[in-house]
Formats: sequence, C-alpha cells, structure tokens
Amino acid sequence: MRCATSATGSARPDGSTSRRRTGSYARWACQPGRTSSSAKWCALLLEAYYEPQFSDRSHGFRPRRGCHAALREVANTWRGASWFIEGDISDCFGSLDHQVMIDTLAEKIRDNRLLRLVRNMLTAGYLEDWVYNATLSGAPQGGVASPILSNIYLHRLDSFVEKVLIPQYTRGGRRARNPAYLEVAEHGSSGSGLPAASLRALRRRSPSRFHRTQGRG
Repeated sequence: MRCATSATGSARPDGSTSRRRTGSYARWACQPGRTSSSAKWCALLLEAYYEPQFSDRSHGFRPRRGCHAALREVANTWRGASWFIEGDISDCFGSLDHQVMIDTLAEKIRDNRLLRLVRNMLTAGYLEDWVYNATLSGAPQGGVASPILSNIYLHRLDSFVEKVLIPQYTRGGRRARNPAYLEVAEHGSSGSGLPAASLRALRRRSPSRFHRTQGRG
C-alpha cells in the first residue's frame, strides 16, 4: 500500500518557495499564470487517462483518497495482518529521473506536443536569490502536475510489487501454522500423558498469543 503526505513551504522574495528539511532546501515551483494554466490542463489530461489504471492499493495524491482512506482499508480488509513493513521514498519529487518519466509517458502517449510540454515543465529550472538554477532531476515541488507525474512514475513500482513480488513469495492456500502450536495440539489430542512440567515448558516456548487464548479457555 502506498500513501503520501504533503507539507507547506514559505514564500521567498524572488517568487519561489523553499522548505528546510534535513539540512537542505526543497525548492517549490511558483509558476506564472500562463505556465500554470498549461500545467493544470496537462495534469487534467494525464489524470483522466491514468487514474483508472492505478492500483487500488495506491492512496497518495489521488481523488477521494489519502492516508485516512488507507487506514480504513487496513482496518476493514487486512484483518489477518499482525505486522506491517513501513518504507519511505526519500525525496520522491526531487529525485524523479526526467528521461525515465518521459519514456514512461511515451509508452502510451503518442502526442509529441504533450510530451514536449511535460519535458519543458520538468526542466524549466528555478530562481534562487535571482540566480537561475537548472532542474536536472525531479518534478517541481508545488507544481500542479507534479502529483500525477509522481503517481505515474511510481505506478511501475506498484505493478512490480503486485504482479511479480507478491506471486513470487506467496505459496500455498493458507498461512503456515506455528510449530509450537502443532506440538502442543498433538500431545493434547493423542492423550500421551505428557507431564505437566513438560506442557508448561512448551507453553513458555510458544508465542504470547497462545498464553492469551489459553487464559480465556
């Protein structure tokens, strides 16, 4: 499952914005009206085409989805899960490779004018203290098209996890039973007359859940 959080930045005198994070500034894009309008229309076109193709497990920067929707899915669907692995994509917007982004779009979009518009938005650069700086990688922080572009970029990761990793590491029709449970159940059902001290030792080696269920019985 993938979700995202956003943050706010402070305005700078040159019209750009910056946000201090872990010792560095994340540059935020403040685009002129005409450029912003073009980026908005571009984002609407990309969203209309790509949104139905995204994974249902993706909740970041999507319409009517977010962290709360992800938590509801966990509570309502993943009831058998007892632990989760949390990961963070460091500097997601700032580390997108421009060529990979364009190649990903070109797999399904044949309009070179739209591809050229996206490339120009990605490589527009930014001003800091009235000095122009080239944008060699990443999508502009605060750009209206950046969320949909990042979701298109990360959709390949979602597809790889769902279509390759999960089938590769999912074996059998049910979860393997804990050997400690099986050992206690075998002695209990066979009537082997195992001494009480031995049963207590088995219980101590079993996970804590066994003690809680035994206490309720």
